[in-house]
Amino acid sequence: MLGSTLSITTVSVGTTATQLVGANSNRISVLLFNAGASTVFIGSSNTVSTTNGFPLSPQRYLVINTTGAVFGISLSGTNTVYVAQLIH
Repeated sequence: MLGSTLSITTVSVGTTATQLVGANSNRISVLLFNAGASTVFIGSSNTVSTTNGFPLSPQRYLVINTTGAVFGISLSGTNTVYVAQLIH
């Protein structure tokens, strides 16, 4: 998209809910890639858990069109999640 910026970061996600990206009213979408060896569960608040989050399997990605914050929690161990934001 013309006039947009792509921002890429990594976040270590363990067995405690972790913010992957904060809210941003200028954001168009977020791409999450689970580079770890365990499933990471995705949710919209710090109450995300392995029973109520959306499962993101290892070596898979998820695109979310949201301006809200996104959180993750690992099923086990610590996983690296790549976070790419498209910001207008």
